[in-house]
Amino acid sequence: MKKLNKMEANVLKLFVETFDLEIKFDGKEVTFESALSILEGKFPSPLRADQKREMFIETMKPFVDEYEREMLNKFYRYWTKEEGTRLKYELQETWNLAQRLSNWKRNDEEYRRKQYIDQLNKKL
Repeated sequence: MKKLNKMEANVLKLFVETFDLEIKFDGKEVTFESALSILEGKFPSPLRADQKREMFIETMKPFVDEYEREMLNKFYRYWTKEEGTRLKYELQETWNLAQRLSNWKRNDEEYRRKQYIDQLNKKL
């Protein structure tokens, strides 16, 4: 693949910004500059599992005030389990953290409700 000249790179950047496109490589969002490097055949070195976990924690920080700490910890432990050479969340075809947390909370509340009902039924 030939290297992009400055004008081609600027046109591509304008296109990406105009249409508010997300650039992804191997399922992960990348910066425009990184995307240009990938187009030129320079691939980023893979991150270690501990680095990926740190990045995952950073993405969860905006939700700390919205969700209980215990729920966030369970969510984190579940989605950062190693599955071969990747973490569980990396294997998902799509990933929207806000939506996953919302679903997790709803499912957790339903599970707790069922546990409570089971406990009441045992006492009867």
